Order: sequence, then structure tokens, then C-alpha cells
Amino acid sequence: MATPTPTIRRAVIFDSDASFSTELAEVLTDANYEVFRAGDRPTVRHIMAEKNVLVLLLGMNQSREEALEDLRWAKVYFPCVEVVILNTRDHFRAAFDAMNLGAFDFLVKSANMLEFIPVIDKALDKASEQFRRRFSSGDCAPRLNIPGTEMVGRSPAILNVQALIAKIAPS
Repeated sequence: MATPTPTIRRAVIFDSDASFSTELAEVLTDANYEVFRAGDRPTVRHIMAEKNVLVLLLGMNQSREEALEDLRWAKVYFPCVEVVILNTRDHFRAAFDAMNLGAFDFLVKSANMLEFIPVIDKALDKASEQFRRRFSSGDCAPRLNIPGTEMVGRSPAILNVQALIAKIAPS
């Protein structure tokens, strides 16, 4: 079986700052990325389940804990995806926590978004390599792989319920 290779440079931006995410999407589009934007959890989870996105740009604007929960979710259900955290300020503790949970990098938002491109490119390269290596061994599903998904579908509401179950189940 041939290993599928994502040929399109795709990223999803999950950030509550609409003007920032719009501008970053334009910069990434100019850098030949196909960009998806999400302003809420159901939307980002739907995009992650339906598209072969290998880079998640995750804003940490409001709640550090919510962003870290989203990072955990992404790393559990999409182990090949690389997550880049975007924050409005340089917060050491948040960066430390995010990196410990598997974030690829932690960037402070700036007006010069072109500075982000090399980091996002490296994240994509790493994710693509992981995808090829792990998919060939059967260890990395290119789409959401939650037991029972094929029976109940992939609507945003179902994805939220599955994520909640995954969060509560270990406790």
C-alpha cells in the first residue's frame, strides 16, 4: 500500500481575534497555503476531522486552560498534526505548559506576520514527515479516529460530544 502524501500545504487557524486571523490567513495564502479559519471549537474540530490539515495555529487569547485543552485534544486525536501556539504576550508559564504538551512552538503575535512563515513551514515539514512515517506503520490516522465515528457521523455537535467524552473518560 502506497503511503499517501499530503501535497497541499494546509493550515487551520483557531483564534478568537478575527482581525488577526484574517490577516494571518492572507499572509499564509500568499505563502501558498490553503487556510481554514475557525472561531469556535466545533468548527475547528470539524475542519480537523474533514480536511488533511497538518498544522494547527492555536490562539491563546482568552483562557490559557482552554487553549491547552485544545492542544491536548489535537495531539490525542491527530498525533501527526503540529500545533503552533499564538499568544498576545510572552508568557513563560504558558509557553512551558504548551511545549510540555507537545506544541511545536510558541509565538508571540506581532505586526510582522511574515516572521511566522519559517516556523509554520518547519512545523509542516515535521508533520508531513511524521505523517509519512507513522501512516506507513498504521500508527497515524489521517482523519479523526474515534471508535464509533463511522456510525454517528462527523458533525460539529458529535465532535464536541466525543471530545468531552475523551476528556472525562480518564477521570
